[in-house]
Amino acid sequence: MRKFKNLLIAVLLISSTAIFAQTKLTGKVVDESNQPLPGASLVVKGTKTGASTDFDGKFTLETSVSSGICKFHLLVMKQQI
Repeated sequence: MRKFKNLLIAVLLISSTAIFAQTKLTGKVVDESNQPLPGASLVVKGTKTGASTDFDGKFTLETSVSSGICKFHLLVMKQQI
């Protein structure tokens, strides 16, 4: 009986880890000339999960969605003289 109880606990722990698994998405946002785009924001479409790029254009995003579309946004200010 004790072995069965231990086995049941182990199965429950493993299955709960699989159910609540997070997908880690990493990447780099660049422009047409392969220059990094710092400050770009991205969101997994249909969710509120998002991230921003760092100075080198790199980002890391953790989500529970296993597939989907990422939307990228970048606000660019143009200096007027």
